[in-house]
Amino acid sequence: MEDGSQRIGPASSQSWLKSLPSNTIEPSLIFAVAAIPRCFVWWNDWALSTTDFDDYREHGAELFATGLISDPHLMPGYAVLTQLFGGDTGVILLDIGLSALTSVLVWWLAGFLFNDRLAAVLCGIGVALHPNLILTAASGLTEPSFTFFFLAALVLVYKQKFLAGSILLVVSILIRPSFDLLAPLLIFIFAVVTHRMDWKQSLRKVGIYAVCYIVLMAPWWAHNFNKYDSFVRLNLGDGYVFYSGNNPHTQTGEGIVDLLGSDPILTIADPLKQNTAMKRAAVQFIFQNPGRFFELSALRFLRFWHVERASSPIVYLFIHPFTLAFMGFFIFGFRNRWRETLPLVLCIVYLTAVHSALISSPRYQLPIVPIVILLGVAWTIVRLRALLMFQDRRT
Repeated sequence: MEDGSQRIGPASSQSWLKSLPSNTIEPSLIFAVAAIPRCFVWWNDWALSTTDFDDYREHGAELFATGLISDPHLMPGYAVLTQLFGGDTGVILLDIGLSALTSVLVWWLAGFLFNDRLAAVLCGIGVALHPNLILTAASGLTEPSFTFFFLAALVLVYKQKFLAGSILLVVSILIRPSFDLLAPLLIFIFAVVTHRMDWKQSLRKVGIYAVCYIVLMAPWWAHNFNKYDSFVRLNLGDGYVFYSGNNPHTQTGEGIVDLLGSDPILTIADPLKQNTAMKRAAVQFIFQNPGRFFELSALRFLRFWHVERASSPIVYLFIHPFTLAFMGFFIFGFRNRWRETLPLVLCIVYLTAVHSALISSPRYQLPIVPIVILLGVAWTIVRLRALLMFQDRRT
């Protein structure tokens, strides 16, 4: 390899992985480094404040009391968590714990993929101390729990535990359906590309995911059929999001701020008809205004990656360096590690494309932030090691 590192895989990573059962110091320290600032932010009431948490608690209580969620734009996962773990302190502590554990998952993934202990530790610390991940951990948003379950699913699939990984993938979709369309393709790519299985084995793994998807989504489908008297696979948020970012009044592409309260489409009482009308109107806007659509998409792309005039110094000091490191990996390192990292890169490309086309905010980047840090930091450390070794040989 050009960077002097050993290609990671089930065989080449054994030396590093053998130490994991007895090596509890590193993940414990990373967890502590992540948990302390998150608890500190929560204790001082500095977390990002939104109305989302109130909505999820309200509709979680509604679901448990009546069997229905009245808001057509919500998925049930996080609403259920607010009820199972307590609608206030309990679920916030759960979010903090899951956000801190995400740092440990990144530590494991970095070590597994790059076979470098220092890189693994620094990746874990990078996620632990990322400002946006700290500020949102205790905010009552879906991102901390969704990101944990999604990354945990990827870890399991990297370990070829496709059944358990598929279950957690569907759990993450029930919380936030960001990767719903990508998930079966991810499973297939993991099987045929990363683990080099044949086509029959790979399709069998996709079949396992499909069974898990049907079984775990069935109660939600029954809920939606009971509510709408029609099959609704996820929720009715797709049209709302699509139209919010692509309508004649769109200025920022950020979302609800670009919807006029007087818009006639908002007066449609039937939620199914309104959702369909919004999707049709958004498609019509794009075909009639392709130049404006690409202009808005560029604006949304830049906002998604924190490239804005109003960006604070924190963004330039603590967020953009991770982005630049990932760009270095993508340009110079991906071609040497494409088999093992293709699923992770696809997650980044997919979510970027979705929010560039629909609505965008730096918050929507949060689920892929740990992956950006993992690939960028780990590749940078491995590359620096190779350069230092090269310099030592010359002297």
